[in-house]
Amino acid sequence: MPGTSPAKLGAVRMLIAAVPESALRSLETALSTAKDAAMAEIRDLIRAERADRGLRDQVFLPLLPLAMARPEAIPGPVLAPGLLSAIWAEAKRRNAPLIEKAGRARVELRHDDPEPVEYDRLCIEIASMLRGEGALAPAGFDPKLAAEAAQLVDLTPLARQAIRRAPEWLGRVSEESAATLKLIFKDATAIAQDATPRLLDIIMPHLPEPQQILRLIAVLTDRSGDRFLASSELAGFGERLLADVDRRVARMKAFDMQAGAAAAHGMARDIIACTSILNELEQQVDLSKDGPWGARVGAGRRAMAAAVETRLRDAESEVAKALPLQNVKIAGRMTRHAPKLAADPDPRVVDRARALVTLVGEVRSVAAGGGYGALRSQVAERLTERLNVYADEVLHALNAGEAPDEMRALAFVEIAAEFLGHVRDEETAQIVRRRAAVAGGRASSASQDAA
Repeated sequence: MPGTSPAKLGAVRMLIAAVPESALRSLETALSTAKDAAMAEIRDLIRAERADRGLRDQVFLPLLPLAMARPEAIPGPVLAPGLLSAIWAEAKRRNAPLIEKAGRARVELRHDDPEPVEYDRLCIEIASMLRGEGALAPAGFDPKLAAEAAQLVDLTPLARQAIRRAPEWLGRVSEESAATLKLIFKDATAIAQDATPRLLDIIMPHLPEPQQILRLIAVLTDRSGDRFLASSELAGFGERLLADVDRRVARMKAFDMQAGAAAAHGMARDIIACTSILNELEQQVDLSKDGPWGARVGAGRRAMAAAVETRLRDAESEVAKALPLQNVKIAGRMTRHAPKLAADPDPRVVDRARALVTLVGEVRSVAAGGGYGALRSQVAERLTERLNVYADEVLHALNAGEAPDEMRALAFVEIAAEFLGHVRDEETAQIVRRRAAVAGGRASSASQDAA
C-alpha cells in the first residue's frame, strides 16, 4: 500500500479485526465509492477481512451455534467466545496455503454446489494441529479448551454431512436414509468411541426445534425404550429436555397476571414448547409408564394441565372485574345486570384480565392435546357470549344517550372488543369496533359534519 508504513498498516488491520461484522458492513458500504487513496486502502482491508471471516464461518459452520448464545433453554456444549477466531488466526499462521486453497474454492462455489472438500480437509488439519505434538494453543486460551475444541472440529466434516441430510430424518425415514445416518455415526465412533453424543450435540442446534434430535436418536437406536436410553451415553438428551419441561412448568405456576399480555405470550410459548417436547418423547421413545422418562412425561403433562386449567378458570372472574356490572331496577323489585360505567376502567384490573383472555386464545391449538381442550372451549364460549352481551349493552346505552360519559363508555367497549379478538377472532372484534365508531354522539357529530 503506497504511502502507508508497515506499522500503520498493522495497526489498521488490528483495528479492523476487532470491529463487529455489522459495523464492518456499514463501513464497507460507506467507503464503496471512496476516491481518496488512503480510504480506498482501508476499504480493501475491510473487504479482505470480511472475506476471511466469511471463509472461517463456512469452514466452521456446524460449530457456529456452539460459539453463540443458544436460543433455547436446553444446555449443550459451548465454545468459549472468540475461541474459533483465535484457532483460525493460528491456523492461518501455520497453514496459509491450505486456507488460501479453501478460499479459492469458496470463490468458485456455485449456489447449488455442495461444500468444497477443502473445508473438511482444513478441519481435519486444524483438529490435528489442536492436539498433536506442538499443539496449537491460541493466545489467551487454556490449552484444555483447545483440546475440547479439537474433539468437535474432528467431527465437523461428518456434522456437515448430517446437517445437510437432516431433513430426511425428521419425517418418514426410508431404510436407505436410516442406513446413511447409522453409517455417519459409525464413522464418528471410528474417530472417538464417545463421539455419538458429541456429534448429536453439534447437529441439535441446526434443527428447527431441539427436541427433534430425538428423531435421529430413534433411528440410531431403532426406537429403544426409556430404560435403555436413560442408562446409555444418550441419556443426557432426554434428561435435558425433561429438565426444560420442569423449568417451564415452574414458570407456568408462577404466572403473574399483573404483567398482562406479555406474561400470557410467555406462558403460551412455554405451554407449546412443553407439549412439543412431551409429544416428541412419546412418539420417538418406547416409554414405560413407570420408567425413568415415562413417569416424568406423565407427571409433566399433569402438572402443565393443572397450571393451565387454573388460569383458564380464573379468566371469567377477572373479565367480570375488568368489565363490571351493576344491578339496575326495571320495575318494582325487578332488576337486571347492566354495565357499570360510573368510573374509568382500572388499568391494573384490565391488565390481569388481558393476560388471561390472551392465554385463552394462545392455547387454542394445543388445548386438545394437552387434556384441557373441553375446558378451554367452554371458557371461550362463555366469555364470547358475555363480551358480546356487554358490548351490546354499552352501545345501547350510548345510542340511547344514557351513558354518563361517552368516552368512558367507548373505552369499555374497546376493552370488550380487544378481549373478543383473543377468545373468538379478530373479525368479531372488528364488528364491535365498527358499531362503536358510529355510536352515540359520534354518529350525531358525523351527521352534522356531513351536512
